[in-house]
Amino acid sequence: MGTATVEITLSADVLPALFSGHNGWQLPSGCLALSTTTTVKPFLTANKVLHSRVWFLASSGEAVARVRSRTGTDSYQKFYWVTAEGVRRIRLQPAGPDEFGLPPEQWTDREESFYPRPPQLTSMVPVSEPSLLFFHLTAQPTDCRIGSTLTVFNKKQFLQVRLASLDADAAEIQLPGNNLLGKNQPSPVHGIRLVSRPLNEATEEREEFSFLGLKGEISMVVDDASGIPLHISGSLPTLGRIHFKLKEAITSVTAANPVNSGHTSSIRK
Repeated sequence: MGTATVEITLSADVLPALFSGHNGWQLPSGCLALSTTTTVKPFLTANKVLHSRVWFLASSGEAVARVRSRTGTDSYQKFYWVTAEGVRRIRLQPAGPDEFGLPPEQWTDREESFYPRPPQLTSMVPVSEPSLLFFHLTAQPTDCRIGSTLTVFNKKQFLQVRLASLDADAAEIQLPGNNLLGKNQPSPVHGIRLVSRPLNEATEEREEFSFLGLKGEISMVVDDASGIPLHISGSLPTLGRIHFKLKEAITSVTAANPVNSGHTSSIRK
């Protein structure tokens, strides 16, 4: 038992200094950043906050860099670079109790890893990232038809994620008020079930697909017109099966920040 909330924002954003200073790597032009923050509040254990920010090409949804972090127990920060050869990662975490209160840049437990592309995944195949499914659904709906697939880098493995059909009952979706998505009446919806498999079938340990911290059987109900997910279901290790329902969706455009859209979902369990 407990509560969990997730907030998603899309914006033009700058890279942390570690990226620019890593072997002269530079962010390609035409990139946007999508951030997700999942806050888990169990009743009997400590709170956890999972944060992910991915930079991607706005023209294709192809991921180019990512930062994942967790605060609370077992804090960490992980940096990822997506290249034609594979994905490079740097993991930082406190080396001991003396570093628990220090900022991540002062943590001394550091590990570097490289995950090569599977042989069948050529450099011409764009690689996405789990949270970018929000971008594909809303900005590239033709890429997210039932039966379509996306190639994503999860945590340590390249996965193929297929969008399978799911029966959705619109009557079960409780829309909070008439102003949601700027509509007076609920629009038609469709259900999606996420089915994943590793691209490297020979791997000894298969990695479980993770989306917004959710694992297991992940499904969603999507608004037909906008592509915005209204309802997302999955499992969290500390809460069990949960159901996120859309609370608010905001889109704003300014001269300083041409793209800034927010998507906030919350659930009580």
